[in-house]
Amino acid sequence: MNLLVSICVGIATGFTYGKVRRYMEKNNLKFNWKWIRKVVGITLIVILITWIIYSIIGLIVADTYIKENGNICKGFPYGFKVCSGDINKE
Repeated sequence: MNLLVSICVGIATGFTYGKVRRYMEKNNLKFNWKWIRKVVGITLIVILITWIIYSIIGLIVADTYIKENGNICKGFPYGFKVCSGDINKE
């Protein structure tokens, strides 16, 4: 099923790229790569800063929990966690 979805997404992306490329060539347009790199960079920086804030709040607010190997951890599921315990126990 995943393979079928991947193939469909790839085909749709190919058709879209082809149409955009033909339109731009026909109208003598170019991508502004400098602007695109700037926007992508700013977006990645904002996502990184948001994840760091999420992780810090998780370390401060989240409850502690015990993993199956006996380590005690604190932090939200998708942020970084602080764990203590014997890592060589297993």
